[in-house]
Amino acid sequence: MTDDLQAAVAALTVTQTRKLIDCTCPQHGGKKSHVFEDAPLLVQLEEAIRSSIGGSMSGAGLASTRNLLDPAALYQSMLITDAIGSWCRLAGVKPTRDASADLVAWHAASPDAGEFYTAQLVGWAEFIRAKMDPTKALEVSGACPECGATVWADLDGVEHPRPVLLTYHPEDPLTTVAASCRSAECFAEWQGEMAVRLLRAQIDSDPAALLAFLRNSG
Repeated sequence: MTDDLQAAVAALTVTQTRKLIDCTCPQHGGKKSHVFEDAPLLVQLEEAIRSSIGGSMSGAGLASTRNLLDPAALYQSMLITDAIGSWCRLAGVKPTRDASADLVAWHAASPDAGEFYTAQLVGWAEFIRAKMDPTKALEVSGACPECGATVWADLDGVEHPRPVLLTYHPEDPLTTVAASCRSAECFAEWQGEMAVRLLRAQIDSDPAALLAFLRNSG
């Protein structure tokens, strides 16, 4: 379970790099690649809280933080920080109230912590992702149009079909739709026209997908 714990800690504390392919850029033949870095989830949550309460004017206008944090989310953030602080004290580490830094320090002191901690961390990551980006998802049939992959592997190394995943916001699916490849050799992402084309191709080839799309968009 050590690898699972390390992955769970990393999901909350490590900056994530992603590749975006914009297929609506005419000056680059309709394709342009961008590389973005997403702050660790715990940092994103902290910044969103500061923005919501006016503590960070620079982030007040970010789409990812507007209308984001309800009282339940603020309360959950406090619980996360308090829990990590308690874990640190039990491990002989002095907490600093910086949840991300404290979690890294705790993990360094407790690399073999049990399944309870892994499950707790995974649950926190899922909660933060849901609050930061309340989108729906739909798997696309067939191979990735960028790398040709037909399968992708999860954290346990288990392979699954349909590596391309469509995501969209249920309130405005056609303008928010995006797609990404989950193959470790690719991780390409699309937005705009190409993502809409993938959505239309999926719906045309799989009637059940249309029902799922309409159900999740309601």
